[in-house]
Amino acid sequence: MTTRIRSALAVNPDETIGQRIARLRKARGWTQYALAAEAGVHRWTVGRWELNRMGQHRRHSLLLAVALNVDVSDLEPTP
Repeated sequence: MTTRIRSALAVNPDETIGQRIARLRKARGWTQYALAAEAGVHRWTVGRWELNRMGQHRRHSLLLAVALNVDVSDLEPTP
């Protein structure tokens, strides 16, 4: 795991889930298209998640976690 990706995993309690998804995606140097392909969803869906305009179902959180190689808890709201 690169330093850039490792530092991107740090949870910022002030960021939205969409901002966190975008940060993790960008740390890998991926476009929305690349993340969508890895997660098996449409690019439009990734864009909506990053804008917080579409709720994530647990299944989607699991797909994103696998694609981004993070724990699913990294993609859930911070208590």
